[in-house]
This record gives sequence, C-alpha cells and structure tokens, in this order.
Amino acid sequence: MSTTLTLTDQSLNLMENLLPTYPAREENREEEWFIGLINLATLNSIPYIDERFVENYSRILINVKQELVLVSPTTDNNALQGAPPTHSRIEIMVQFLKYQINITQPKQPMLVSRSKPRELRAGMSELVYLVPELCRMTGLTDEMRANFHLMRALAEHTRVGPDIRIQKLNNFCNRLLGEQAVRQDLEEWNLQLSNRLVEFNGRILPQEKILQAQDIKYDAGVDTDWTRNLRRVEYVDWDISSLLRHMYHLFTYSPVRRALFTQATGCNPLLIIPQMQFWVVIVPNRCARDAGGFIQTLIKAAGGMRFIMPKPQVVEIPDDRAGTYVNALENVISGKNPQLIMCIVSNNRIDRYSAIKKKCCVDRAVPTQVILAKNLASKGVMSIATKVAIQINCKTGGAPWTVDVPLTNLMIVGFDVCHDTTDKGKSYGAMVASLNKSLSRYFSAVSAHTSGEELSSHLAANMTKALRKYQEHNHGNLPGRIVFYRDGVGEGQIPYVYLTEDQLDKIYGGTPVKMAFIIVTKRINTRIFLKGGNPPPGTVVDDCITIPDRYDFYLVSQSVRQGTVSPTSYNVISDNIGLDPDKLQRLTYKLTHLYYNWSVSSLL
Repeated sequence: MSTTLTLTDQSLNLMENLLPTYPAREENREEEWFIGLINLATLNSIPYIDERFVENYSRILINVKQELVLVSPTTDNNALQGAPPTHSRIEIMVQFLKYQINITQPKQPMLVSRSKPRELRAGMSELVYLVPELCRMTGLTDEMRANFHLMRALAEHTRVGPDIRIQKLNNFCNRLLGEQAVRQDLEEWNLQLSNRLVEFNGRILPQEKILQAQDIKYDAGVDTDWTRNLRRVEYVDWDISSLLRHMYHLFTYSPVRRALFTQATGCNPLLIIPQMQFWVVIVPNRCARDAGGFIQTLIKAAGGMRFIMPKPQVVEIPDDRAGTYVNALENVISGKNPQLIMCIVSNNRIDRYSAIKKKCCVDRAVPTQVILAKNLASKGVMSIATKVAIQINCKTGGAPWTVDVPLTNLMIVGFDVCHDTTDKGKSYGAMVASLNKSLSRYFSAVSAHTSGEELSSHLAANMTKALRKYQEHNHGNLPGRIVFYRDGVGEGQIPYVYLTEDQLDKIYGGTPVKMAFIIVTKRINTRIFLKGGNPPPGTVVDDCITIPDRYDFYLVSQSVRQGTVSPTSYNVISDNIGLDPDKLQRLTYKLTHLYYNWSVSSLL
C-alpha cells in the first residue's frame, strides 16, 4: 500500500504564486524550482516528471491558427523539428482539441517531460508537452515541509499505525472476496485468497551491548536508543576539599573547566577520543549571537562524553552567499590550518552546501560540519549538540561506540550506486570497507561509470585497494572473512560476485576467499505485525514469507514511534564463510547499531 500526495491546486496556480516571488536578478530560479517535480495529468492520470520550461530552454512554439498542438502519445511531433524559437510567453490554444476543454489562461509556459526508455519502446514521443492548467503537482514544496502543523496533520494519513493498517488490509481483502467477478477469476486460475493475514513464527534477537571506553557496557535498550547513556553522569563520593574544588570548576564561566568537572563525575567516555586543539566556526553576522550560545552547549555536551573541545575561533561573514563561504574557507584554511571547520547556514540551499563540501573535500582536505541556523536555539538544543559532538568526534579521527563482534580477521564491505541527477547517463559507485576489529575505521572509494558500463571492473579494483589498506592496518595480514552488503539490486549481481572472487584469489595467492555476498532491499511492501502492533527491534523472519529457493530473511532493526515499521530484506546470493544462518543474521543486526550519525539502531 502506497500513498501519492496530489495538490488540489493546478500547476498553473503554483506558477502564478511562485514566479512573482523571485527578483529579476535571480534569473532561471523559477524553473529550477519546477524541474524534477512530478505532475499528474488530470485527463489521463499519468505522472510526468518536469525537465524544463519550454519558455526558458528550447522555446518551441507551434502556432496553427492561434492554436497550440499539444505533444502527447496521441499526437505527432514531427512539426516540432522546424519550429521557430521565441523569447516571449507561449500563446497556447484557446481550446484543447482532443478533449474539447477550454483553456482559461491564453498565456502560460509549457512543462516538458522526457519519456522513459520503456515508454519510448512503447511508441511514446521522446518529449511530452503539458499544459500547466491541465496538470496538478504531486509531492510537497519546501514551504509545506517547513509547516509543522501541516506535516503533523499529513502524518496521520501517511504514517498509518499497525492496527489501522491491519484493518484496512482486511477490509480490502473482504471487498475483493465480495465481488463475484473476482471470485470467478480466482476459480479459473485455481487460486484462493485468504480472508486474513498470514500467521507465522519469528524470532527476536537479544539486545546488543554497546561498548565504550574503559570497558563500559550497557544494553541498547528495548527501543534500541542509547542517547541518554552517552552523556550519563554518575554520582561519586568526594571529601569536602574535592567537592569545593569541583564546584568551583562547575560555576566558572570557562566551558573547558565545566567539561573537566563533568569528566570528574564519571560520565561514559566515547570509545576513541581524538585531541581537539583548534577549530573554526564560520557564521553570518545575523546568526552570531545564537551561534555563541550553541557553541557553549556543544562544548558542554562534548565534555559530558569526555571529548574535550576548546573554544573555537569565530569568523563572521557579512552574508550567506555561496561565494562568501568559499572565500572565508580559503582564508581560514590557508592561514590557520584548523582541524575542523563548522559552517552555520541560514537555510538548506543545495548550491551553498555543495560549494562548501567541494571546497573542503575536493580542493582542500579539511573536515567540515554544516549546521542550520534554526537548530542553534531550538527546543532540543542539548540533544542536537550531543549528536553534533559525536559527528565532530568521528570526523576528527574518533569513534563513539561499538558492539561486540566475536569474529576475528573480519572485513565488512558496503557498496551502493547513486545516479547523477544532472547527467542521467552517469552513475557513481561508492564502497566502504572496515579495517579493524571494532569496525570503527573504514576505507572508502568512489568510481564513476556510465549506465552501459560493466560495474565489475570498478568493484574488483576498489576491493583490491581495500585489501591493501587492510594489510597496512593489520601488520600485513589479509581478512579471513569478507561480508559484502550490496544495496538495491537483484540476482543479476551474481556474475559480479564471481568476477570479484577471481580477482581476490590472485591477491590471496590462489587460496579460496571466504566471502558472503548479501543483497539488501529496504523499499519493500512487506509488513510484519506482532499481536496487532509493531514488532520490536531484532525481529527476524526466515520462513513462511520468504522465497523457498532463496537463502533470505527479513530483519526489523529499528523502533518507530509513529506509523508501521518496515522490515529490511536480505538475500544471501553467495556464501562460503562458514557461518550458520542465525549467526549471519546476528552479525547483520549488530551492524545496524554502528551508524554514528544516530545513537539508535538503523537500517543497514
């Protein structure tokens, strides 16, 4: 069951409301807002993805007696080849010929959608031109997402709880069985439709132990949320002189001394704590006041985890343009060489964020932390500061926690592919591989490839680099077992597995490599319920609803407070590492606790 959000306003109404909000100097900003949005044509209910405005790009105009011929699967677009360009708004037709619908706005820009490959094979035109007045946009705008009351009301319909979801599924099934035509079709195919959900037995894995420095261990919790344990304060017995001395530290206005006081009380220290000596904060002038308060809270939260952060140097900039941030970053890196740079931004504009990351990841190798200004003085600022402190700890060479993995000489590898939104013919494959027993150090590699290029050559080359790096960190030893997780593909990856194994055999000197290759699928329609509610984290299902000829299982690894929890499907397509299925499932569940951006278990 899925939900499509359709706006009641026509696409033309949104254009009329949006276009006047952009100053003349920000040319082409309005079409950037529309590009990528999905429009639903009200006449045929087919979704189209906007690629551009006709007005601002190709500017194709067809005038046939003051009427525009709409390019669609039912019309010929050969006349487009010699169409003259124009810089004015399109004079569209007064009457839509096929459906006899009157167009009320004689001047409006056209939306252009490019057909998908399978639609082209079916005979659809490459470009489909849509009249905005006849379309409605789906999805949510940024303004809508920023409206808390709207999103909360919307969540009541999109995040349906397990009890309501079960009721809807049963009602849908009963409605089907109540139709004579449906029952007749089922009988013709010798099929039966049950009037209730499938019931089966599952297993719940035990809670994992979170490990921190000084042999501190504690349970992840029923809801697998251990945030409070990260900055928990223990009470200790002091004599009068020690108590007075530490009280002095507490009430002194120095953030470092307050952190030392917190350290003396016996808080849970992070697993690996780097030495933070000098860092810089870049902030616009109008956000400087809130930034000062947040920095103090950040230092306090870090001290509660034994991560001592000195007071940073604050660099104020006059505005929040991308070029201003880039210039400030260049000056700071060239003259001060900080360990980390925190950039505070006014909103989440992607061009500014990309410019910051490009400068500090590609041009100059300096860790960065980008924070929205609205989070500096929000209600849960201590929780935000704790998460930011953990991220800074990781980016400067530390690690907050780990779990107990009894296997030795183990390498965990993850691989995923993302597609370039600006160039659809190009994709990027990213791979990470663990380098130590605590799974806190990783090697990473990114490779670009075209859509028609084989992935196996890049995968094998990156695996070779990862093994060499593993040898450097483990006294020349190679991993005894490799567990490879690949996101979002099917069994077509099996040839890549064999090619990768052949390449690794050369590194291992002909010795067979012990490797398991697991396909991870998160976007599935399967839902699992326990006594009318959500199952707890650690729920494993490897029977009844799995495919008989596969070595697969479902794992619920997270707890949700609203809606129905989604399990993750794991399909083991190759395995010779010698682990029983339950041990491989337990290892997978352990890995869901090692996402350092969030102190809860997450999807792998």
